[in-house]
Amino acid sequence: MAGDNRYRDQTVPIETIHDILDLLANDKTTLCSCATASQAFLPRVREHLYCNIVLDGHALEKLTSLNDALDSNPALASLVKTLSLSRLAVITSHHETRGRPVVLVPDLLPFYRLTFLRSLVLEEMHLHRPDDL
Repeated sequence: MAGDNRYRDQTVPIETIHDILDLLANDKTTLCSCATASQAFLPRVREHLYCNIVLDGHALEKLTSLNDALDSNPALASLVKTLSLSRLAVITSHHETRGRPVVLVPDLLPFYRLTFLRSLVLEEMHLHRPDDL
């Protein structure tokens, strides 16, 4: 109905939007879709996307992307609460180790930016010496 004004100017309370986005916290694809659907969703979506960063295996591209994101928007660093590094080789020189390519160099880790980091999870890390950590 063209003259029906019942639905005009009705907004969903921000608390309800937050509750819905909170339910989607583990669904990264849907969260990204929500962020592109409305600018109003973006702050809450970012909280979920950046809260727990997991870098697993050959994660050099992910680490580079994380550093690029933090370079372009330093405020994102305060959203990172947990950083999980799993099955990564920390190499200080650019050579192969045990036949595997260099996965990670310490200079790329964004620790100095993550001032609100509450938890650092290290699993199956290969370090050449204590200084690598």
